[in-house]
Amino acid sequence: MTVHIPVLGMPVTALLMAIAVWKKSDLLWSVGVWFLFGVTLLGGIAYLSGPAAYEVLDEWNFLPWVEGPEETKGLIEDHAAVAKGVYFTSLIPAVMALAQFIRVLGGDSWPKWMKITLPVLLILLSVGFAYTAHLGGMIRHPEIYRSAPLLDLS
Repeated sequence: MTVHIPVLGMPVTALLMAIAVWKKSDLLWSVGVWFLFGVTLLGGIAYLSGPAAYEVLDEWNFLPWVEGPEETKGLIEDHAAVAKGVYFTSLIPAVMALAQFIRVLGGDSWPKWMKITLPVLLILLSVGFAYTAHLGGMIRHPEIYRSAPLLDLS
């Protein structure tokens, strides 16, 4: 279930932060920053659960063979590679926000450039998480795979 948190949480966080900028609401911005920290933390848990989830599915023979074992293994490798890239990229805005949050606790304010940059980065990451979810869905749901992948990574 944790794998759904970054997929759904990142666009919600981006929207929340964008609304905070539009409405000039420091309270909404603060809530958005805390959402970002939470989504990033829970996204890490989801990322780290991937290998164990694969082992369970493989051991219990729950992996559907899309077009055969090699094809399924390729999908799993693609999903893992994209998940790794997207998750570690998601650490960038979280670390940016954390560094500034520490400064805000010391009396500084949030710079305007950061209030524009963070929602934009989160929107881009939302696309990355959605694509990661699409690749994961193709592993568990062969009917998605047969309907043509969004992007061929080979």
